[in-house]
Amino acid sequence: MSIEASSVQAPIRQFRVGSTNLADPDPAMSPGDVLALYSASYPALKFCTMVDPRMEGDILVIEATLPTVQTKGVGRSPCR
Repeated sequence: MSIEASSVQAPIRQFRVGSTNLADPDPAMSPGDVLALYSASYPALKFCTMVDPRMEGDILVIEATLPTVQTKGVGRSPCR
């Protein structure tokens, strides 16, 4: 009887911002560093919050949520 050594591979990471999926440029980078790298192309990522990662099949999805849009003076009538 032979025992085969099993290898454990890290799951593929994918970053999700809204409906946009971003590939992992470097698995050695931290999630924060990856979002900082992508913030050059997606400036809103500078203000995002990361949600706890979750597995979707064989892919580790790291979701970033953008802050809600704030408006100043909601409910006020316009000046005349």
